[in-house]
Amino acid sequence: MKIKNLDFANFSTDLRRISYWICQGRSDLASSMFRQAKEKYSLPSKLGPFRNIWTEAEKIDDKSRKIIERSDRAATLSSILLQESMK
Repeated sequence: MKIKNLDFANFSTDLRRISYWICQGRSDLASSMFRQAKEKYSLPSKLGPFRNIWTEAEKIDDKSRKIIERSDRAATLSSILLQESMK
């Protein structure tokens, strides 16, 4: 198994944690991890079906959205990143 970009795989794992924490009502922890991830990972803007992955990722941290929507978005983005890491 070859991993093209370890940042993709690592951010994917962080997003799965974030998704879980959002579901558990631990939005502060999820937001903290999300802010750290933005500083930690250098990813291209265009990734998968998204023109700008960071714009999409910001919707995960938007507390005005429903919990299930935010959690689902994080899990979906995580899956896309993991898939991209294997290309």
